[in-house]
Order: sequence, then C-alpha cells, then structure tokens
Amino acid sequence: MTHETPRLSLDDKLNLIKSRARLLGFRRHNLEDAVQEVMLAVLEFEYAPEKSNGATETTALTTVIDRRLKLLKRANRRYRGLIERAAEQLAAEYQGCDDGPCQQERTGEERVLSGEVEAAIGAMDEELQRVCRLLMAGLSTKGIAEELRMGWHRANRLVTAIREQLAAAGFNPIDAE
Repeated sequence: MTHETPRLSLDDKLNLIKSRARLLGFRRHNLEDAVQEVMLAVLEFEYAPEKSNGATETTALTTVIDRRLKLLKRANRRYRGLIERAAEQLAAEYQGCDDGPCQQERTGEERVLSGEVEAAIGAMDEELQRVCRLLMAGLSTKGIAEELRMGWHRANRLVTAIREQLAAAGFNPIDAE
C-alpha cells in the first residue's frame, strides 16, 4: 500500500526557504536576497518519489535549499574579503605609499582635539568603543550591524548613543568626524 503525501505549495516552499535561511544565520536585511536566489533553484527542482530513496519532498527540498544557502554564504564571505583587500590596496595607493597609508603631520590644535575625542571614546563601554572603531573605519549602520552580527535597529541605537555621549562631552558632529 502506497501512501501519497500531498505536494508542497509555492507558499510552503517559500516558508521552508525562509525558515532554513534563518536557521543558517541569515539576518532580516539579507533574507529577501537569499530567498530570491534560492527560489530559482527550488522552482527548477522536480521531486521524483521513485528516485528519492524514501525521502519526502520536504526532506529533498530542504537539502536543495541548504546547499544553495551555504553556497550563497560562502560567496558573500569571499566578496567581503575581496572588498576589504581592495579597500586596503586603494587606501595605500591613494596615500602614495606602497607599504600602507601615510601619516600627515597634525597641527597642535588637531592633536589636542584628537586627544579629547580619544578620551571621550575611552570613557565609553566596550561595545560602544567597537562601534566607534567601525564608524571611524567608514562602515555604515548596516555594515556595523553585519560586522557585529546584530540587528540594524540595535546598531542604530548604539550609534545614536555614541553621538549623544560625544555631544555631552562638548563635541559637535563635525568635530567628532
């Protein structure tokens, strides 16, 4: 006696992709891109019960989804590494030095202001200091959220807290940059 299981609907497949993406660590801001990328592979997939070795359509589809999501994560890591290396190389070339960025001589006023900013940052807790370093490296709020593996809203609250603390220390936004 064979038992026919109902075929998965498009909504079921979409929900399966989203749940697997969340389990594999995709964040809300990356989820839509991952779903679009994986949905193409899912639409091409044809479940054949006679070739499935007893696996259900959901199990076979989960395997297809997981493989595609892992490939996507690997490609994203490679891309980020490529961007970081290119940015370092461009910074070195832009500064006119082969071995790294050149340091410009600061005026006395700039050294005092820099020391005051460093003291204000040093008074912050460790998490805010990490966010400050990433801001100084040129990352956006979204980039900070990705780098520290947190939500965009939390990263935005931390950036706002940094601005408030610097303002309380007497710096306007132009000084802090």
